[in-house]
Amino acid sequence: MTGRGLRAVLAAAAPLLAIGDSSDAQTVGAIDAGVSAVEYEGYLASGAVFVNPLLRHDTPQLSLAAHGSWVVFESGNHILQGTAAGGWRSPQLGSWRAELSGSGGVSSYVVSDTAFPTYGHVLGRIRVHHGGPRAGWWAGAASGHSFFGDTTGTPVEIGAGVWAARDRIVIGGTVTGTWLADSSYLDLTGSLRWRFDWFELYGTAGLRTASEGGGSGVWGEASLEVPVAPPLTVLIAGGRYPSDPVRGVLAASYVSAGIRITPFRSATRLDDALGTAYRQALDDRVPARASAAAVLALGDVTTAGREILVHVAGAIRVELTGDFTDWQPRAMVRLDDDTWSVRLTLPPGIHRLNVRVDGGRWIVPAGLTSIDDEFGGRVGLLVIP
Repeated sequence: MTGRGLRAVLAAAAPLLAIGDSSDAQTVGAIDAGVSAVEYEGYLASGAVFVNPLLRHDTPQLSLAAHGSWVVFESGNHILQGTAAGGWRSPQLGSWRAELSGSGGVSSYVVSDTAFPTYGHVLGRIRVHHGGPRAGWWAGAASGHSFFGDTTGTPVEIGAGVWAARDRIVIGGTVTGTWLADSSYLDLTGSLRWRFDWFELYGTAGLRTASEGGGSGVWGEASLEVPVAPPLTVLIAGGRYPSDPVRGVLAASYVSAGIRITPFRSATRLDDALGTAYRQALDDRVPARASAAAVLALGDVTTAGREILVHVAGAIRVELTGDFTDWQPRAMVRLDDDTWSVRLTLPPGIHRLNVRVDGGRWIVPAGLTSIDDEFGGRVGLLVIP
């Protein structure tokens, strides 16, 4: 019931699509917990508490995740849900990239210790992506197996999407057609993500049309994430989301408030995790040294701005890009054999950046927390007090 409500639990494959070219492997564990008021379509409104654990592991092209949810309503009835997913994205070929992913999940509604028939699904997806640093599009299809008790079906989803980014704003749109047994419908969805210094807003709005047995109408949701201090983030969300017959989700209106605790976030160099030979097989155009040795540090502050330092041995050229450069590359100046510098105006807050060495891949330098960006890559978080 945070973010996009229970629908997000059963669609846990979506986070796996953000698999980038980071030189790091990373494991993240998080727990969302809070309270919610929810009204499912055809049912009375109810208060609830929820706990949603998440475990995720990413490498440059592979990602695995497990997501669970336990929701207890004021009546004492509860919902148990779990989803596991995995994804792979091919090396970049010009502005093209392929993606293969899959997910499986189950959900059960328990009333007075009596379990209703279980919903479940197993889906495979293929997509083709095309784009650059500022805009792109994708197209793909998914199919598999869906069941409710003894009733089974073969769902088919065909969709396409576009996105564009400017500074701290990312907008997107998708068109998805779904067919399952006697039901079919078309979803048109738009999204907006707007990142500020100390919080992030996310909103979606959509229209379900051309529907036979899948419901119809408009819907919309909004969420607010406010990082307080590691490992704590405050979450506020509300709105209405449509039904998802494939994954067994009922349409609902909700408002929720909670917290996210991220108890651990570990990162290891790809050299150690997978071996140098494997990394070179992923992208033999880039020397191993170019994506493994950069370390970022902050220097002094003068009237000309804040000094950013990157330490990397044997480099010929070092560049930096980030939200504070409007994602335009800025060449750094060599101070000595291993140290490069650039001085920029950086307001207090949380910033995102990447570094490139000798024209290689954009990477997250050591010393920063690595997170997924909106375009299938990785960026580093830099906090300016």
